Amino acid sequence: MSGPIQSYAAFWPFYLREHSNPGARALHYVGSTAAILAFIYLLASGWAAAAIVPLPLGFALGWLITRLWRVVPAHDAGFVFAALLYIFEAAVLQDLRPLLPLVAGYSFAWIAHFLVERNRPATFTYPFWSIVSDFHMYGLWLSGRLDSSRKQAGLDG
Repeated sequence: MSGPIQSYAAFWPFYLREHSNPGARALHYVGSTAAILAFIYLLASGWAAAAIVPLPLGFALGWLITRLWRVVPAHDAGFVFAALLYIFEAAVLQDLRPLLPLVAGYSFAWIAHFLVERNRPATFTYPFWSIVSDFHMYGLWLSGRLDSSRKQAGLDG
């Protein structure tokens, strides 16, 4: 692939190629499930504001900053700011619980990339499209439609 990917339609087949190993995909599913359960835990245990506030605030900051400095797409900057706000929140509150969804999801995904697929996670280059695609792949897998989506992208089932 030459040059940066400019659209999600072009990113999705790239993402599927980067997740060709079934074992690596399985680790992603474990991570996505763990992240969802960690997020539900935060909501159910009185940490709803800590779980929710960094998302819109991070994306708003990303949008504002990219109006002035257009080096990265606003959605990528927003995702990075949201992640930084979760880290800041954990430091200020002196509690690691706000980081549970991030750690739960990314630990399994990055193990899958570094140890199973032996490739670089797309998160480092396309953070927003990467997390959207993680859950897109997860939803297709849960609904039994991942094989057909992989075939449409020119990959084996």
